[in-house]
Amino acid sequence: MHRSLMTSATAIAFLCSSCASSTLIKSVPFGAKVYLDGQYRGRAPLTHRDTAVLGSSKTVVLKCEGYRDITGTIRKEKLAVGPLIGAILVAIPVLWVLGYPAEYTFELEPEPGQVGTECAA
Repeated sequence: MHRSLMTSATAIAFLCSSCASSTLIKSVPFGAKVYLDGQYRGRAPLTHRDTAVLGSSKTVVLKCEGYRDITGTIRKEKLAVGPLIGAILVAIPVLWVLGYPAEYTFELEPEPGQVGTECAA
């Protein structure tokens, strides 16, 4: 009984930890301000981690003085093996079978007449 309980707890912990997904958001030039769904999150490179479900996407806006703002999207589109195994075994984590790609790189364009440099801290 004790062994079965321990095995079940380990399996649940593994499957739940697999539900989270992360991605690295990078910018060219280095150090752009990163906004996710309208909220400032920090400067690139920035690791974003969440437990959003299958088909989720986030709007990303990067800003840097002397550059045009750039808007993009990050999506859960990479197959995640842990949740897939869980979906096969218990059919609960099926909503988390996709994760983010390892990284996204956004390239900002300099404003007209500006010389491209790194973003100011």
